[in-house]
Amino acid sequence: MTMQVLTNEQLTEEIQKLDSFRRGALMSLVALKASIQKSKDFDQQALEDCVTFLLAIPAQAHFPQEYELPLRALLADQSQLLKGTHQQE
Repeated sequence: MTMQVLTNEQLTEEIQKLDSFRRGALMSLVALKASIQKSKDFDQQALEDCVTFLLAIPAQAHFPQEYELPLRALLADQSQLLKGTHQQE
């Protein structure tokens, strides 16, 4: 199975389509990913394995793309987000 990794631009486009609650929940997930990605013990392969497993399970949802979006967001490299927050200080 080929795993589609969203670029930051694609992720931003998808986020813009969400209602406020879903957008906030997804951005919270992105922030958590950015912070753990910075830790020295972060295991990208373990995260990718978990996401791949969850994506392989057929979503019992009416909107599978909405189910997959948060999972695919975990695959995006969020290291630039932390750099941006440090520039704001």
